[in-house]
Amino acid sequence: MIAVERALEQYGSPIYVRHEIVHNKYVVQTLEKKGAIFVDETTEVPEGSIVMFSARGEAPTVHAEAAGSGSSPPSTRPAPWSPRCTRRPSGS
Repeated sequence: MIAVERALEQYGSPIYVRHEIVHNKYVVQTLEKKGAIFVDETTEVPEGSIVMFSARGEAPTVHAEAAGSGSSPPSTRPAPWSPRCTRRPSGS
């Protein structure tokens, strides 16, 4: 939750989050009101948008899909509080 809030502060909304990262509807609704958009698949994320992944990790293919290619993903750690955050490239 804190990672999503900080990403919203740093990057603004919307921030796309793959899967609900907490199992608390109140927390999810609060994050949605602040600008988080929860998606089941990275294909739901518009090009050029920021995508956050669970700290538990995702398969390399999920990162590659979010990056818009079939090769290794360009996932980065833009801040210590952000477990996995990448920008989906435009025009891919």
